[in-house]
Amino acid sequence: MTARRRSLGATLLCHQWRQACRSPYWHRSLAVKIVLGFFIAFLLLNLFGLGLAVDHILVSAFPGEDVLSKFNSFLLYFFGLDLVLRFLLQKLPILPIQHYLHLPIPRSDLVHYAIVKSTLSFFNLIPVFLFYPHAFKQISPELSPLSAVLWLAALTGLALANGFLASYLKRQLSATPASVTIAAAALVVVGLLDYYEVIGLSGLSTSLFSRFFHSPILLAVPLGLLVLSYRANYALLLRHTYVDQVTAASRVPAATRADALAARFGTVGALLTLELRLLWRNKRPKSVAFMSLFFLPYGLMTYGGDGGPFGDSMGFLVGVGIFMTGAFMFNYGQFLISWESAYFDRIICANISFRDYILAKYALLAGGCAACFLITTPYVYFGVHILLINAAALLYNVGVNSFLLLYLATFSRRRIDISKSSMFNWEGVGPAQFLLLLPTILIPILIYLPFSFAQPAWGIGALALFGAAGLLSSRVWIGLLTERLRQQKYTMAAAFRIG
Repeated sequence: MTARRRSLGATLLCHQWRQACRSPYWHRSLAVKIVLGFFIAFLLLNLFGLGLAVDHILVSAFPGEDVLSKFNSFLLYFFGLDLVLRFLLQKLPILPIQHYLHLPIPRSDLVHYAIVKSTLSFFNLIPVFLFYPHAFKQISPELSPLSAVLWLAALTGLALANGFLASYLKRQLSATPASVTIAAAALVVVGLLDYYEVIGLSGLSTSLFSRFFHSPILLAVPLGLLVLSYRANYALLLRHTYVDQVTAASRVPAATRADALAARFGTVGALLTLELRLLWRNKRPKSVAFMSLFFLPYGLMTYGGDGGPFGDSMGFLVGVGIFMTGAFMFNYGQFLISWESAYFDRIICANISFRDYILAKYALLAGGCAACFLITTPYVYFGVHILLINAAALLYNVGVNSFLLLYLATFSRRRIDISKSSMFNWEGVGPAQFLLLLPTILIPILIYLPFSFAQPAWGIGALALFGAAGLLSSRVWIGLLTERLRQQKYTMAAAFRIG
């Protein structure tokens, strides 16, 4: 049985390799794959260096505390964040299974192959390059080599179980991705409660993972979780590997309540509805949008200093406010028109007003900024000045940066496949994306600085006034952007066809 499965696995792997090599996109994207390979190798090398230096980092950051205990205190947070990131970014174990179901191959073998193949994930390499150097440098000399092996076995089992659990949850909750937002927010709340010593999660993490040093019997816990998560994936996939289910899946309509938006706001509402559906139903735009949520806790690392409400760091806080309230706009908006590159010809040929098209894009960016502002309102805990800065940043983003992003989007010349994952995907990325943050974040800081010499509050007011002026003159900017898109439409369409 095992030999047969091994032979089948080698055959399926060979088929997928040939399919990839014979694809017309293989040679076109070979250079990108090589660059991505070097980038992944660079990341893994940095993780390896961090694993070697983490003891020195902990000694300098937490003097007088035991290094092994302090390292273990962060592991629950690591696996919680790892689960959320896997849910958003990790590819599902897929196989063109409908091509094999009519053959005399057991469905169970196909499912086992798909699940085992999912272990070849970048996320599963992180514990190897981060935890293994720490174990053999710090744990083995201080305790024993057996303690290091037991600890690594437990963490490796939990990492693999996390991967299987993320795949299972991704399939079960794909219709309600808002649950991931709730889970990520709950993780941040738990971290805050632990930081302010309301709960003792760090102590629990230390106690739990320190026991693996001396108790081989406790390995049954991570191994049991690994087996359970594997079996859950296996049972779920096995129930959905029939030909009629696989072929009918693409024909199931996905109803949405956004239709009411189209009925209320006419063409602009209909276009906005289509944009939301594009975001919700496709891998790359959805993962890019959800990745914006991970920039919002950035304020935890910058707020709460000892400077007064309008201290010397206000200029820096303005940049933080612009960055956080515009997190969705910067991440999703940098490809604002490229998301539709596959059917841009249809857009320019349809009976659609370019003004309505621009208005729908603007409404999406403004709504994303407003949502980010609402999510970051709890930062008022660090002072009312934080809320005022973020409010001024919101006005500036909606009144100025959103129009600037729309203008930059008319320079889009790169096609994007929105069905692919965003994990290490550089398709559509060019120098413009990296230079995008310079004017959108530096200009508001430059606006703030001259007025702040008299009083920092004046700089915040000036920033808000610039944003309000942009909102009041929005009809002018929408008109200019409409004309710009009308001039560039054929150049963009030709570039999108080439890819």
